[in-house]
Amino acid sequence: MMTDRLGLVVRDMIRSFANGKSHDRLFGKIKVVSATPGSVKYKLTVEKEHTTLNGTLHNGLIASMVDTFSAVALHTQINQFGTSVDLNVSYMKPAKIGETIDIDAKVLKVGKTLGFLSCHIVDEHGDVIALGEQTVILNRPKIPKSH
Repeated sequence: MMTDRLGLVVRDMIRSFANGKSHDRLFGKIKVVSATPGSVKYKLTVEKEHTTLNGTLHNGLIASMVDTFSAVALHTQINQFGTSVDLNVSYMKPAKIGETIDIDAKVLKVGKTLGFLSCHIVDEHGDVIALGEQTVILNRPKIPKSH
């Protein structure tokens, strides 16, 4: 279920990424399916602009989705982003032009300084395309120690 305010916040974030000049503009066709604190689900129909010369979803774009969409899930939970310190993606199966993929980004754990995030990407049959995990250092302000 999508919370109205949270869903709008996530949609606006994705729209701002898509309107930029970086590779994030490729996220313009992403649809937000649901957003709850710590979890966001998306859908994307793979188009030519998302693919390699072989016509399959580009692995670099998949890694970027893991990075960006899991960070958005973190933002829905703690209202801030983190800085990646580790990103791991396992590629299981290619996705081809015309296929619709589901992207499930979640916060696994938030500690004092680190956040642990995941992003699973599956095809319309539920077959795993990629599994990603990310560790981020949280961008929290430092509180001065009192003596």
